Amino acid sequence: MTAKKKSKNGKKAAKRDKAPHPIYQLKVTLRGSDPPIWRRIQVPRGISLEGLHHVLQAAMGWEDDHLHQFTIKGRHYGETHPELESMEDEAAVRLDWVVGGPRSKFIYEYDFGDSWEHEIVFERSIEPEAGVEYPVCVDGARACPAEDSGGIWGYEQKVAILADPEDEYYGEIAEWMGKDWDAEAFTVEGANRRFGRLGALSSPADDAGDEAAMAGTELPEFVMRIRERLAEQLGFATQEELAAHLATLPESEIATLAKGVVDNDPTEEAQLLAYQAMDTDDEEEALDLAEEALDLDPDCVDALRIKAQIDTNTDEEWIEQLRIAVAKGEARLGKAVFEEYAGRLTERIAALPYLRARLALADALSSLDRLPEAARHWATLLTQDKTDIAAVRFRLLATYLELKDLENAQGLFKQFPDEPRALFLWGRVLERLLSGDEPGANQALERARQANPRVPALLLEPGGLCREDIVPEPGTRDDAVHCAMCLDAAWEYGLAWLKRRTEGA
Repeated sequence: MTAKKKSKNGKKAAKRDKAPHPIYQLKVTLRGSDPPIWRRIQVPRGISLEGLHHVLQAAMGWEDDHLHQFTIKGRHYGETHPELESMEDEAAVRLDWVVGGPRSKFIYEYDFGDSWEHEIVFERSIEPEAGVEYPVCVDGARACPAEDSGGIWGYEQKVAILADPEDEYYGEIAEWMGKDWDAEAFTVEGANRRFGRLGALSSPADDAGDEAAMAGTELPEFVMRIRERLAEQLGFATQEELAAHLATLPESEIATLAKGVVDNDPTEEAQLLAYQAMDTDDEEEALDLAEEALDLDPDCVDALRIKAQIDTNTDEEWIEQLRIAVAKGEARLGKAVFEEYAGRLTERIAALPYLRARLALADALSSLDRLPEAARHWATLLTQDKTDIAAVRFRLLATYLELKDLENAQGLFKQFPDEPRALFLWGRVLERLLSGDEPGANQALERARQANPRVPALLLEPGGLCREDIVPEPGTRDDAVHCAMCLDAAWEYGLAWLKRRTEGA
């Protein structure tokens, strides 16, 4: 039975907002739909994820009868529930706290039984129009599927049956969905009328203002960076002590403190420009911002990285400029920071530009087929961040296997013994095969098949694209494609063996 949503007075806070803050434009696409079922909506950037849930329900045309969740950077947000231990409270989190720059993506899943997955892309930030009440729907296509229709595949099968009165199930489906069901029906006006029936769209920090959000935890990097600098300047040993102190101050004083960090320090002014460069998808604008940042601070690591990515003429110049960015990042942090934050460098916000530069260097070397060099940088990143927020373990394992560096590949398996994704499971098969252990390869093959049986077909007949910006959910087709794309070159050695084993299965 499909799990039903708990009764909750979530729509009481549902009112539409005149949006004093910038507006985020999002494109929402129902995964698996062909032609796509999609909507383009504009919402206040400070809307809570709970409020965004109600907006998505209205934009699509769902009835809000089932459970739901957002999956953003590996974390799950929704209605807290005793049976959903990993679920974080969506009402306490603002959209702009968890969404990155333009083209960043996340998933909204509705109805865990039918599993309607919506891919949401942050397209751009715009200024609110005078007199416009947000949220608004500005574009879209095709009708929302019928509730409880079996997921996208079940729904499309039912639509196909309705198009064929001779089908043996036509009468049953026509009675349930209505014989005049129009799968193409959608109007912007209809979506906006549904928005008009919403209650109040909550925003966790709206009452306190953006500056007061500095006492929170899920914040944009620049805010966290300012908090880190404030803690140093005010003599607080921990962020918790700083947060407690900020909670006693009026927001005007918090704003003055934050402003002072930026206005009195060209390093922070340059970093703010670098963040703006990272947020735009216009290369010319990004380069202008990076160069402006470097005028203020010639050692701004993010700006050096951005300039290297855009404004170099040869591969060697590209690599050399990235090496310079990494070296300047190391020098700016200093030996003491690397020692204090050994294995957890991502906890130091000021270290993130350095980590991005080293990751960019590793990826650049890999794209030029300089795999041993790339592997050394990925391995360094993994040593500096043992939680592997950047998910370099996948690229690193694929590279070790392609280089037949079995000792280091085995080290990764020991470091991540419970990694459930296909790349590690099918990588273990190949590692055993390369080691000459065919019985071990056969055992690993059985485990890999049970976890994700889609991989052999993709390896033997490669096709499709991997969504490289999202670490896939274990067992899914995305997981299989991710595995096949990354291990394609490494598996060349074992394809004949795999084909025999697949045909004999």
